[in-house]
Amino acid sequence: MLHEPSHHFTGTPADASGSPGFAVEACLIRVEAGSADLYLDRPGRAGSRRRLARLHPGDIAVPLGADSLGLRLLVFPGPEARLSSLEPAAFRTALDAAETGAIAAAERWIERTVRACGTPLEGHPGFLGEGAGPIDSGFVLRPAEGLVWVSVTEGALTTALPGSGPAQAGDLPVPVVAATGGIISEHGAQIVGRGSARLAQDGGLARAFADYQARLARSLAAGVAAADATEAAFVAGKPARDRAVLAA
Repeated sequence: MLHEPSHHFTGTPADASGSPGFAVEACLIRVEAGSADLYLDRPGRAGSRRRLARLHPGDIAVPLGADSLGLRLLVFPGPEARLSSLEPAAFRTALDAAETGAIAAAERWIERTVRACGTPLEGHPGFLGEGAGPIDSGFVLRPAEGLVWVSVTEGALTTALPGSGPAQAGDLPVPVVAATGGIISEHGAQIVGRGSARLAQDGGLARAFADYQARLARSLAAGVAAADATEAAFVAGKPARDRAVLAA
């Protein structure tokens, strides 16, 4: 089963203040009806919540996992929303069984999070399809639609998730989406592209999805660190700005 009945939902409240939100930690959260907002949160840091995406019926929110790097995701349901919960092990099983609903939910999750966190890559546009082939230096490849999982057999790639690290030969496949995705190689690479169903048939979809979550956590953490550095630089520069105003 892709998800449990909605009356089994056992979400963890976001905090003890009566907030209507739920932490995405032990279980996946699935929107059954209505809509919900997905937020990034730094527990214990006031004012740190950042809205990432709107979730619709059939969409899931997935825990960042052991590599959360001090971050967590929160789901705030709308007035008419109905949620259900799902154990991560059950979802992994559904992915490797190539269940259509699980694959669709995983692909929507990747698309929404890449759109929220990814940055466009600059280069010559190119088409990414299934099968083996080269990616020439300076070309940004993305599928015409949907999602393609890319394995690197030689060389290295940069993905659209800043701070997530390169994809290299021997790494698990990385997902590339049409909307705000893409891959680029500084020196060229050899790659193999597969759709989600094919990757599931090959027995690697659940592991690749878990690896994507780790990459997502690193990218989110890098974004938080960059924002902190910008804020610190702004605060450090305040005395100089104040002196400049007084001297004007």
